[in-house]
Amino acid sequence: MTQRYQIPYGKKYQIVEIPSHLYVEEAGKDSHQSVSHIDIANLTLSEELGRFLKGARDLLVIINDHTRFTPSGEILQSLKDYVERVARFEVLIATGTHRPPTEFELESLLGPAYQWCHRHTRTHDCLDENAHYLAGTIPSGIDIFLDKAIDDYDSILVIGSVEPHFFSGFTGGRKGIFPGVALKTSIILNHVKAIDSDVQPLELDNPLHRDMDAAIDLLTGKSIFSIQTVHNPDRSAAGLFMGDIRGSFDEATKLARQIYVKQIDRQFDIVIAALEYPLDIDLYQVQKGFENSKFAVKSGGICILVSKCRDGVGPDDWMKLSSRYGSPQEVLQNSQDASMFGFHKLYRPARFMEHSKIFVVADVEPYLIKSVFLTPKADLQTAFDTAVKLSPPKPSVLILYDAGQNVISVSSDSSGRD
Repeated sequence: MTQRYQIPYGKKYQIVEIPSHLYVEEAGKDSHQSVSHIDIANLTLSEELGRFLKGARDLLVIINDHTRFTPSGEILQSLKDYVERVARFEVLIATGTHRPPTEFELESLLGPAYQWCHRHTRTHDCLDENAHYLAGTIPSGIDIFLDKAIDDYDSILVIGSVEPHFFSGFTGGRKGIFPGVALKTSIILNHVKAIDSDVQPLELDNPLHRDMDAAIDLLTGKSIFSIQTVHNPDRSAAGLFMGDIRGSFDEATKLARQIYVKQIDRQFDIVIAALEYPLDIDLYQVQKGFENSKFAVKSGGICILVSKCRDGVGPDDWMKLSSRYGSPQEVLQNSQDASMFGFHKLYRPARFMEHSKIFVVADVEPYLIKSVFLTPKADLQTAFDTAVKLSPPKPSVLILYDAGQNVISVSSDSSGRD
């Protein structure tokens, strides 16, 4: 006898049949059980936000890119009457080092505000040195170069969403500024620290977050207001936090922990981590599923990452970088290469693979997956059956849904993982 499980894969599913005698636990399946619901379309203007908008002579609005499901368009639409009164305004898409959105993705980002906003919208380009200015140097010694729009506008509205992030602790807030609209050279000097063992999802006491937070202090003389959203797993808005960029972010993280942290009391031989839209975009983003589920994997166990990878590989920096090394062990022996962009994407899985395995089910050519030292499998059933053969008798199984957002926390002190 077997039990069939339907695992999200793009707009469809992959089916895995698991023998009924195996212990199976599911986490993050509560995709449509909203913690609460906020009607973004009918957003009520707070007194503080009203003062900010009415006092703005010019306005720069920073929004997330297509790799987040922030309801930026709905928020902009609710503020339309106020924004259009400002003499000069611009919408800047904080792509960080991501590719620019396609026209279709731009329409989706701006949503109901597309018709009146798209002419005022520009995508940040982290490679254009002439489009940046030196905002200053943060305590860690990094020179922070930001998009010149930051310097050009006195009033800045940062719209973001707060979810767990594997090396900054959480997305949102300060990330809209740095790395969101920063020069790639500044971003790389921050991302070098992503190989530190204290850099983990949900952890804000880490050097990457401290750099990002410190960059806010460079924006002296600016009037900055922040709108941060937190979402239910079904992508509806669960909470909206407005005000100071630090305060709104801190409050949002409290709700994000309630929604996205999935508590378990044991580790498993096999963990299936399924990435869902929009984080199923490419192989580069697959690591989020691994980082969010790795503490659930027993030493010697197997993590199966399932992602459609709609854009294929994604940024190819790490693919090119991987050709320098012959194995995960060589990656670990070359930590001095951390200053090369994408190195952390090789280093962190390599550290895990010292004692466990990673299988990948994706619409990516197997040789490309192998080139970054991960093990490709044709489909989920093949991956699972192989994992069972490599596991002890009667292996335990965990299925983590929406693994790009949900984070496993093991309540007992049984992981001992980095």
